Amino acid sequence: GQSLYELNCTSCHGTDGKLNVLGAKDLSISTMPKDQMIEIITNGKNTMTPFGSVLNTEEVSEVADYVLTLRSK
Repeated sequence: GQSLYELNCTSCHGTDGKLNVLGAKDLSISTMPKDQMIEIITNGKNTMTPFGSVLNTEEVSEVADYVLTLRSK
């Protein structure tokens, strides 16, 4: 999931999830459940690009799992 995140998500969310470019949410403080993340990664939301045509279901799940590791502890 990390390599897919770095390839597709860092330009707006940053490597640590805190970049916040173009209104991107700070993923390090997100409390969103994984199933909701999968929905947003797949279909996009507001200005976020939908990645459902770029990543397969397994890859989307791997990205969501990686995003969970970015949360502040």
